[in-house]
Amino acid sequence: TLALTLLPPTSPLPPRLHTDPHSTDSHQNLLFSILHFHHLTTHYPTHLTLLTHSFKAPRFLTLHAPAIRWPAERIQVLGIDPPESVSCAEALRKAEERDGYGVWKGDLYGCGERLRGKRIGRGWKEEEEERLLDVVGQGCEEGVKELLRWEGGESGVQVFPGDLPWAIPDSGLLDGVSLREGIWSIN
Repeated sequence: TLALTLLPPTSPLPPRLHTDPHSTDSHQNLLFSILHFHHLTTHYPTHLTLLTHSFKAPRFLTLHAPAIRWPAERIQVLGIDPPESVSCAEALRKAEERDGYGVWKGDLYGCGERLRGKRIGRGWKEEEEERLLDVVGQGCEEGVKELLRWEGGESGVQVFPGDLPWAIPDSGLLDGVSLREGIWSIN
């Protein structure tokens, strides 16, 4: 919102708009935002609406959401891409296949060398990882805390097998949350 100049740079965020200060990639954006919502409300959202680049929709819908076992019927992506005059759509699609979706497909949790390296390059500190994951998972169920540390098994693509509250119908979820990479609001 600030980047789009919808709010002046000195404006505080509206009370129902929150930022996630910990995420360094799209998988973390999705998972940490859900957990931040839980931290603020003591509920998990029932439906997610993500605002991101449309070329990233397959990554969220077919890789990230299934990796955390978020039900497909409870997530949607509203995609907005830069104008063609700024970034060629075909070039974005090819870059996503090569450097985004293509890499995440073989490393669902971002723990392999390439994606972990990207996290570190964006400020993720491995020496602080355990403490940070404890902060992000504070107040969450054991299964959620295990998911935060799950690396995809030996292959890197094994879906987390543990219990997750949002994967269970009628688990006290709260309606409505909108996510924009790193910013979300309660609907």
